[in-house]
Amino acid sequence: MAFSALLPFALGRPDAPWVHTEHWSGLTNPGTLPAVWQVALPVLRPLLARPDVVTAVCEYLARPIRDVRSGRTAIVPCIVPSPTSLAPRPERGEVLRLAAVGGLIDRKDPVLAVETVAALRERDVVAELTWVGSGPLRDRVLGRANELGVANRVHLPGVQDATGVSDVLAGADMFFLPTRADNFCVSAAEALVHGRPVVVGATGGQGEYIRSEVGSLVDVQDAGAYADAIVATDARTRSLDAAEIAATIGDRFSPESVQQGYADAYRDAAGARREAGR
Repeated sequence: MAFSALLPFALGRPDAPWVHTEHWSGLTNPGTLPAVWQVALPVLRPLLARPDVVTAVCEYLARPIRDVRSGRTAIVPCIVPSPTSLAPRPERGEVLRLAAVGGLIDRKDPVLAVETVAALRERDVVAELTWVGSGPLRDRVLGRANELGVANRVHLPGVQDATGVSDVLAGADMFFLPTRADNFCVSAAEALVHGRPVVVGATGGQGEYIRSEVGSLVDVQDAGAYADAIVATDARTRSLDAAEIAATIGDRFSPESVQQGYADAYRDAAGARREAGR
């Protein structure tokens, strides 16, 4: 797994059947990479042609992989286990409770999330944002919240374990992440299996599993656009219970489903190697 795992085999393939698992966002969004990687990527991408089977977590990531491959590229998603018990959606009060999970980094755009809370206030919607995660933008996020007068509406509890994340989602009315780019966006899928509607950035594979009746994809990094999507999604999903939202994912991302996907990939790699030997 990981693009760097290809490098040791740049000059020769292993004798055994070879399955490579790719998750790297640099393939789908090379503009987010350091300059040295942007220069090296066109030279290194052809290494993806060498394994017998390559797996990607979504079609969005599979497309640039298939561009350099003639062999099989399989879709095997990330594991997103459903909670043992599904917490009911909280009673909708005067405050719209938003939850986000992700690093406080440029690609997740947490500063824009703060600006969206302020934009909601301009629409007479009182919103609170709890962002689970840490990163270098923490001080900028808090500073921007102070500038916009929403410091009391933005909460940064830091990194949480799985139980802590579940607790935050259980107390939320909606999941909100203005990500600029993701290959799969595990946290959005996690919110859905917890029975919470979602509003996220549109760039990435998340559009392959977020259905319009339970979420919105925003294709511009603009606080007003996100605020409008949140208001519309809240109105559209308010009558749905947690089980109805979670059912849109079902068991697609369960450990058992992912296990079967990899078992199929290993089987196909062995078959491809036998064919090549023949």
